[in-house]
Amino acid sequence: MGRKWSPFDWDSHADPRLQGRYSTTDPRLHGQSSEKCCMICVMKRKGFTLIELLVVIAIIAILAAILFPVFAAARARGMATACMSNVRQLNLALQLYASDQNDKLPGYEFMEPAGRGNDNDMTKGAGYGYIKSREIFLCPVDRKERTGNRRGTFSYTINAFLVGQTPYVTWPERPGQRLSKFQEPARTPAFVEERTKAEDPTYNQDLNDPAFIYIDRTTSKHFGKANCSYLDFHTKPIEGNLQWNIARNPDNTFVFCPPLQ
Repeated sequence: MGRKWSPFDWDSHADPRLQGRYSTTDPRLHGQSSEKCCMICVMKRKGFTLIELLVVIAIIAILAAILFPVFAAARARGMATACMSNVRQLNLALQLYASDQNDKLPGYEFMEPAGRGNDNDMTKGAGYGYIKSREIFLCPVDRKERTGNRRGTFSYTINAFLVGQTPYVTWPERPGQRLSKFQEPARTPAFVEERTKAEDPTYNQDLNDPAFIYIDRTTSKHFGKANCSYLDFHTKPIEGNLQWNIARNPDNTFVFCPPLQ
C-alpha cells in the first residue's frame, strides 16, 4: 500500500508560487524537504495587506455607527424608567404621610422645610422621613446633566392643586387638604417632572421652588415626555411642555386641576 498524498508533495523549486521568492541558492532551502519549504512560504505571508486592514476598519466603523445610537436610546429609556420609579415612590410617600396625618395632604414643606422659600435641603422636608434617599428626588438625567441650576437637588414638584390652588384661585396656599376631597384620583396629578432652564435655555420660568404652579411647564427630556404620578398610585408619561394654568384635556377640563365633586 502506497503512502498517502500530502499537500507538501510537490517540488518546491518547480512550484511557480515560490518562483521569485526563493532562489535555488537560498540558504534556507539547502537540504530542506518540500514540507519545510512550504512552511517557510506560509510564514512569509502571515501578515495582512493594507487593503485587508482598511476593509476591517470600514466594517468596524459601520457597525459602530449602527450600534451606538441603539445603545444610547436604550440607556435613555433606562433613565426614563428609573425616573418613573422615582415619582412613584414620591407618590407613595405622600400617601403614607396623609395616612399618618388623618387623611390630610402636606403642603410644599413635604419637599423642603421652607415650603416655597429658599431652603432646598430636602433632607429636612416632611417627606424625607418616608424616602430617606436624596437620589429619589432627582431624575437620573439631571444627575448627569444639570449644572448651574439653583435647584439641582430635585426634579419633581408637587401639583399646586393639592395645596388648594387652581388656575382661578392661586392664593393663598391651603395645605392640609383632605385626600378624600379629590373624587377623581386617577385624573389628579400628584408629582410632576418640571422643565428647567438647564434643559431649555429659552424657558423663562426656571425650577425655583417645589410647587408646580402658574406658568410652570412639564419637561420634555424623555423622548418628548414627562413622568407624572397620580393620586390613585398610577404613574405614566405625559406630554412635555404642558403649562400648569392653561393645559386642558379633550373635555376642556384642566389637566392638572380636575373638577372637584
